[in-house]
Amino acid sequence: MSFSRLELDVDFEIGRRWQSEKFALRDWYERKRIRQACREGPAKAHRFSRGNQAGVAMLGFFDLIFVLLVFVRTLFLASVRQSFQFKLFGCKRLRHLHRTIDVSAEIWNHAIALHRRYYRLFKKTLPKAKLQAHLAKLRNGNKSHWKVLGSQSVQAITDRLYLGWEAFFRGDIKRPPTFRKRR
Repeated sequence: MSFSRLELDVDFEIGRRWQSEKFALRDWYERKRIRQACREGPAKAHRFSRGNQAGVAMLGFFDLIFVLLVFVRTLFLASVRQSFQFKLFGCKRLRHLHRTIDVSAEIWNHAIALHRRYYRLFKKTLPKAKLQAHLAKLRNGNKSHWKVLGSQSVQAITDRLYLGWEAFFRGDIKRPPTFRKRR
C-alpha cells in the first residue's frame, strides 16, 4: 500500500440493489391497496383490479412470504462494498497532508528497523508495548517533528505493523512488513 493514495468505501452495489427492492415493495403495496378495495365493496374492487378478483383475494400469504424474502435479501446485501481510489495532484495547499504522510512513513520505517534489529540481537520479537513506549519517547524527545501526527496515529501505525506480522505468520500474505517509500 502506498501512502500517497486515499481510499473511499462506497456502498455502490447496495444502492443499485435497493432500487430493485424498492420497486418490488411498491408493487406489494399496490396489491395490498387492491386487496383492501376488495374488502370495501365490489364497485371499488372492480376499479382497482385487473379483471382477476379471485387472484386478488388470495394475495395475503404470498405477500407475507415476499416481504420476508426481501428482508432476508437486504440483510445479506449489507456486506457488499465497492472501493474507489483517488490520487491527489500536487499543490501548495496539500503541504500539511504530505508532511503527515512523510512523517507516518518515517515512523513506519523506523519501527520496521527497530523490530528487525531487536530480533537480530535477542532472537525474540519486540513486544508491541515496548515499541509504542519507545516511539512515544522519541516523539517527545529529539524527533519532535513527529508531533505532526497524534499519539493515537503513532499507535495505529504500530498496530498495523503487528497485524501485518500476524497475517504473515498465518499465511494470509506472502511477505512480512517491509520498508515504504516516503515520497
